[in-house]
Amino acid sequence: MFEHINKNRAYVMQIQEKVGTTVDGVAGPNTLKAVKEHYGCEVICHNGKFVPLHNSTDYLVEHDLSLYELPDGTRNWCHRSKPAESICLHWGGHTPRNLYRIFYNSKSRHVSTHFAIGRDPRDNNRIEVMQFLDTALQAYHAGKFNKFSVGIDISQSVQAKHINVALKNGHDVEVIENTGRGEKEMLSLDPEIAEVAKAFIEDLRLAMEIDDKPICKDEEVYGIYDACGFSIISHMNISKRKWDICKPWAEMLHHRIDNGPKC
Repeated sequence: MFEHINKNRAYVMQIQEKVGTTVDGVAGPNTLKAVKEHYGCEVICHNGKFVPLHNSTDYLVEHDLSLYELPDGTRNWCHRSKPAESICLHWGGHTPRNLYRIFYNSKSRHVSTHFAIGRDPRDNNRIEVMQFLDTALQAYHAGKFNKFSVGIDISQSVQAKHINVALKNGHDVEVIENTGRGEKEMLSLDPEIAEVAKAFIEDLRLAMEIDDKPICKDEEVYGIYDACGFSIISHMNISKRKWDICKPWAEMLHHRIDNGPKC
Protein backbone atom coordinates (compact mmCIF):
# COMPACT_ATOMS: atom_id res chain seq x y z
CA MET A 1 0.00 0.00 0.00
CA PHE A 2 2.97 2.31 0.51
CA GLU A 3 4.70 1.80 -2.83
CA HIS A 4 3.51 5.05 -4.39
CA ILE A 5 4.29 7.19 -1.34
CA ASN A 6 7.77 5.66 -1.21
CA LYS A 7 8.47 7.09 -4.67
CA ASN A 8 8.96 10.41 -2.85
CA ARG A 9 11.75 9.70 -0.38
CA ALA A 10 12.13 13.37 0.58
CA TYR A 11 8.45 13.59 1.56
CA VAL A 12 8.63 10.35 3.55
CA MET A 13 11.63 11.59 5.52
CA GLN A 14 9.89 14.91 6.14
CA ILE A 15 6.72 13.28 7.48
CA GLN A 16 8.72 10.78 9.56
CA GLU A 17 10.58 13.62 11.22
CA LYS A 18 7.32 15.51 11.77
CA VAL A 19 5.58 12.61 13.53
CA GLY A 20 8.64 11.55 15.54
CA THR A 21 9.42 8.14 14.11
CA THR A 22 12.57 6.63 12.56
CA VAL A 23 13.70 8.78 9.64
CA ASP A 24 14.76 6.28 7.00
CA GLY A 25 12.78 7.47 3.98
CA VAL A 26 10.78 4.25 3.75
CA ALA A 27 7.09 4.40 4.72
CA GLY A 28 5.50 1.29 6.18
CA PRO A 29 3.26 0.16 9.06
CA ASN A 30 5.40 1.88 11.71
CA THR A 31 5.32 5.20 9.86
CA LEU A 32 1.57 4.83 9.34
CA LYS A 33 1.03 4.16 13.06
CA ALA A 34 3.07 7.22 13.99
CA VAL A 35 1.16 9.40 11.49
CA LYS A 36 -2.18 8.26 12.93
CA GLU A 37 -0.99 8.96 16.48
CA HIS A 38 0.30 12.38 15.44
CA TYR A 39 -2.97 13.46 13.85
CA GLY A 40 -5.20 11.58 16.28
CA CYS A 41 -7.37 10.19 13.48
CA GLU A 42 -7.43 7.84 10.51
CA VAL A 43 -5.41 8.67 7.40
CA ILE A 44 -5.49 7.71 3.73
CA CYS A 45 -2.79 7.61 1.06
CA HIS A 46 -3.95 10.47 -1.14
CA ASN A 47 -1.98 11.79 -4.10
CA GLY A 48 1.25 10.35 -2.75
CA LYS A 49 0.92 11.71 0.79
CA PHE A 50 -0.62 10.74 4.12
CA VAL A 51 -3.79 12.81 4.51
CA PRO A 52 -5.73 12.87 7.82
CA LEU A 53 -9.48 12.30 7.97
CA HIS A 54 -10.20 14.53 10.96
CA ASN A 55 -13.83 13.41 11.38
CA SER A 56 -13.01 9.67 11.40
CA THR A 57 -14.31 8.78 14.86
CA ASP A 58 -16.60 5.93 13.78
CA TYR A 59 -14.39 3.78 11.56
CA LEU A 60 -10.88 2.45 10.93
CA VAL A 61 -8.96 2.54 7.65
CA GLU A 62 -6.83 -0.55 7.02
CA HIS A 63 -3.77 -0.56 4.74
CA ASP A 64 -2.53 -4.13 5.11
CA LEU A 65 -3.49 -5.29 1.59
CA SER A 66 -2.34 -3.79 -1.71
CA LEU A 67 -3.29 -4.09 -5.38
CA TYR A 68 -0.11 -2.36 -6.54
CA GLU A 69 1.20 -5.51 -8.22
CA LEU A 70 -0.50 -8.84 -8.95
CA PRO A 71 1.16 -12.29 -8.55
CA ASP A 72 1.84 -12.49 -12.28
CA GLY A 73 3.71 -9.17 -12.17
CA THR A 74 1.03 -7.08 -13.85
CA ARG A 75 -0.31 -3.89 -12.34
CA ASN A 76 -4.02 -3.22 -12.57
CA TRP A 77 -3.68 0.55 -12.44
CA CYS A 78 -1.94 3.37 -14.28
CA HIS A 79 -0.79 6.87 -13.41
CA ARG A 80 -3.19 9.80 -13.60
CA SER A 81 -2.36 12.95 -15.51
CA LYS A 82 -4.11 15.01 -12.80
CA PRO A 83 -5.88 14.42 -9.46
CA ALA A 84 -9.25 12.65 -9.41
CA GLU A 85 -12.31 14.89 -9.65
CA SER A 86 -15.04 12.57 -8.37
CA ILE A 87 -15.90 9.53 -6.24
CA CYS A 88 -17.58 6.58 -8.00
CA LEU A 89 -19.52 4.04 -5.91
CA HIS A 90 -19.94 0.33 -6.69
CA TRP A 91 -20.85 -2.88 -4.92
CA GLY A 92 -18.46 -5.80 -5.08
CA GLY A 93 -17.51 -8.89 -3.09
CA HIS A 94 -19.10 -10.41 -0.01
CA THR A 95 -16.52 -8.69 2.23
CA PRO A 96 -13.61 -6.30 1.53
CA ARG A 97 -11.10 -9.15 1.87
CA ASN A 98 -13.15 -11.36 -0.45
CA LEU A 99 -13.12 -8.53 -3.00
CA TYR A 100 -9.35 -8.20 -2.60
CA ARG A 101 -8.86 -11.89 -3.37
CA ILE A 102 -11.03 -11.58 -6.49
CA PHE A 103 -8.96 -8.65 -7.76
CA TYR A 104 -5.57 -9.96 -6.64
CA ASN A 105 -5.94 -13.44 -8.12
CA SER A 106 -7.43 -12.36 -11.44
CA LYS A 107 -5.64 -14.02 -14.35
CA SER A 108 -7.60 -12.65 -17.30
CA ARG A 109 -9.60 -9.50 -16.58
CA HIS A 110 -7.65 -7.30 -14.20
CA VAL A 111 -9.91 -4.90 -12.34
CA SER A 112 -9.34 -2.86 -9.20
CA THR A 113 -10.67 -0.21 -6.87
CA HIS A 114 -9.21 2.21 -4.33
CA PHE A 115 -11.37 1.42 -1.28
CA ALA A 116 -13.70 -1.32 -0.05
CA ILE A 117 -16.08 -1.09 2.91
CA GLY A 118 -17.74 -4.01 4.69
CA ARG A 119 -17.57 -6.55 7.50
CA ASP A 120 -14.26 -8.11 8.49
CA PRO A 121 -14.59 -11.89 7.88
CA ARG A 122 -12.26 -12.48 10.85
CA ASP A 123 -14.71 -10.65 13.14
CA ASN A 124 -18.23 -10.11 11.78
CA ASN A 125 -18.90 -7.45 14.40
CA ARG A 126 -16.26 -5.17 12.90
CA ILE A 127 -16.75 -2.90 9.88
CA GLU A 128 -13.56 -2.05 8.02
CA VAL A 129 -12.58 0.45 5.37
CA MET A 130 -9.73 -0.95 3.30
CA GLN A 131 -7.48 1.06 1.00
CA PHE A 132 -5.92 -0.93 -1.84
CA LEU A 133 -4.40 1.85 -3.99
CA ASP A 134 -3.21 5.42 -3.53
CA THR A 135 -5.77 7.82 -5.00
CA ALA A 136 -3.04 9.20 -7.29
CA LEU A 137 -3.21 5.92 -9.22
CA GLN A 138 -5.99 5.28 -11.72
CA ALA A 139 -7.83 2.07 -10.79
CA TYR A 140 -9.82 -0.02 -13.27
CA HIS A 141 -13.40 0.13 -12.04
CA ALA A 142 -15.57 2.34 -14.25
CA GLY A 143 -14.38 2.36 -17.86
CA LYS A 144 -13.46 5.78 -19.24
CA PHE A 145 -14.49 7.38 -15.94
CA ASN A 146 -11.48 5.70 -14.28
CA LYS A 147 -9.32 8.62 -15.34
CA PHE A 148 -11.37 11.07 -13.32
CA SER A 149 -12.57 9.11 -10.29
CA VAL A 150 -11.70 7.29 -7.09
CA GLY A 151 -13.49 3.94 -6.80
CA ILE A 152 -15.23 2.69 -3.65
CA ASP A 153 -16.84 -0.75 -3.42
CA ILE A 154 -19.48 -1.53 -0.83
CA SER A 155 -18.61 -5.15 -0.09
CA GLN A 156 -21.89 -6.90 0.61
CA SER A 157 -23.80 -8.75 -2.07
CA VAL A 158 -26.87 -6.98 -3.44
CA GLN A 159 -28.33 -10.10 -5.08
CA ALA A 160 -31.23 -11.84 -3.31
CA LYS A 161 -29.81 -15.27 -4.19
CA HIS A 162 -26.85 -14.56 -1.88
CA ILE A 163 -28.91 -13.96 1.27
CA ASN A 164 -27.57 -17.06 3.05
CA VAL A 165 -23.97 -16.00 2.38
CA ALA A 166 -24.77 -12.48 3.56
CA LEU A 167 -26.34 -13.71 6.80
CA LYS A 168 -23.40 -16.06 7.39
CA ASN A 169 -21.04 -13.08 7.04
CA GLY A 170 -22.96 -11.25 9.75
CA HIS A 171 -24.88 -8.83 7.52
CA ASP A 172 -28.18 -7.51 8.84
CA VAL A 173 -30.13 -7.83 5.59
CA GLU A 174 -33.40 -8.99 4.08
CA VAL A 175 -34.86 -9.40 0.60
CA ILE A 176 -36.58 -6.19 -0.51
CA GLU A 177 -38.24 -4.82 -3.63
CA ASN A 178 -35.99 -2.71 -5.83
CA THR A 179 -37.87 0.42 -6.87
CA GLY A 180 -35.14 1.51 -9.27
CA ARG A 181 -33.02 0.04 -12.06
CA GLY A 182 -31.75 -3.53 -11.79
CA GLU A 183 -33.13 -6.75 -10.38
CA LYS A 184 -36.62 -6.39 -8.93
CA GLU A 185 -35.71 -8.27 -5.76
CA MET A 186 -32.47 -7.48 -3.99
CA LEU A 187 -30.81 -7.48 -0.59
CA SER A 188 -31.16 -4.47 1.64
CA LEU A 189 -27.95 -2.71 2.63
CA ASP A 190 -26.63 -3.61 6.08
CA PRO A 191 -27.46 -0.43 8.08
CA GLU A 192 -24.18 -0.53 10.02
CA ILE A 193 -22.18 -0.74 6.80
CA ALA A 194 -24.30 2.09 5.42
CA GLU A 195 -23.44 4.35 8.36
CA VAL A 196 -19.69 3.68 8.16
CA ALA A 197 -19.68 4.05 4.38
CA LYS A 198 -21.60 7.34 4.51
CA ALA A 199 -19.19 8.76 7.11
CA PHE A 200 -16.11 7.69 5.16
CA ILE A 201 -17.43 8.90 1.79
CA GLU A 202 -18.23 12.26 3.33
CA ASP A 203 -14.73 12.54 4.82
CA LEU A 204 -13.08 11.43 1.57
CA ARG A 205 -15.02 14.10 -0.30
CA LEU A 206 -13.52 16.70 2.04
CA ALA A 207 -10.00 15.24 1.82
CA MET A 208 -10.17 15.33 -1.99
CA GLU A 209 -11.33 18.97 -1.78
CA ILE A 210 -14.32 18.32 -4.05
CA ASP A 211 -17.02 19.15 -1.48
CA ASP A 212 -17.88 22.32 -3.43
CA LYS A 213 -19.44 20.14 -6.15
CA PRO A 214 -22.95 18.63 -5.92
CA ILE A 215 -23.73 14.97 -5.27
CA CYS A 216 -25.61 12.97 -7.89
CA LYS A 217 -28.97 11.94 -6.42
CA ASP A 218 -30.86 10.49 -9.37
CA GLU A 219 -30.74 7.49 -11.73
CA GLU A 220 -29.90 9.39 -14.91
CA VAL A 221 -26.99 8.26 -17.08
CA TYR A 222 -24.42 11.01 -17.71
CA GLY A 223 -21.58 11.46 -20.15
CA ILE A 224 -18.07 11.58 -18.72
CA TYR A 225 -17.86 15.38 -18.85
CA ASP A 226 -21.15 15.84 -16.97
CA ALA A 227 -20.32 13.05 -14.51
CA CYS A 228 -17.18 14.95 -13.53
CA GLY A 229 -19.45 17.75 -12.37
CA PHE A 230 -20.49 15.62 -9.39
CA SER A 231 -18.39 14.99 -6.29
CA ILE A 232 -20.08 11.60 -5.70
CA ILE A 233 -21.79 9.44 -8.30
CA SER A 234 -22.82 5.78 -8.72
CA HIS A 235 -21.62 3.46 -11.46
CA MET A 236 -25.26 3.27 -12.62
CA ASN A 237 -25.03 6.99 -13.46
CA ILE A 238 -22.25 6.50 -16.02
CA SER A 239 -23.35 3.26 -17.69
CA LYS A 240 -26.75 2.09 -18.96
CA ARG A 241 -25.61 -1.52 -18.49
CA LYS A 242 -24.74 -1.10 -14.81
CA TRP A 243 -27.05 -0.64 -11.85
CA ASP A 244 -24.68 -0.33 -8.94
CA ILE A 245 -25.13 1.39 -6.57
CA CYS A 246 -28.90 0.72 -6.95
CA LYS A 247 -31.55 3.15 -5.73
CA PRO A 248 -32.32 1.58 -2.29
CA TRP A 249 -28.60 1.50 -1.44
CA ALA A 250 -27.92 4.97 -2.85
CA GLU A 251 -30.68 6.36 -0.62
CA MET A 252 -28.79 5.03 2.43
CA LEU A 253 -25.39 6.28 1.24
CA HIS A 254 -24.56 9.46 -0.69
CA HIS A 255 -28.18 10.56 -1.16
CA ARG A 256 -28.22 11.39 2.58
CA ILE A 257 -25.16 13.62 2.41
CA ASP A 258 -25.63 17.39 2.20
CA ASN A 259 -25.52 18.22 -1.50
CA GLY A 260 -23.48 21.41 -1.15
CA PRO A 261 -23.44 24.21 -3.72
CA LYS A 262 -25.10 23.70 -7.09
CA CYS A 263 -23.05 23.83 -10.28
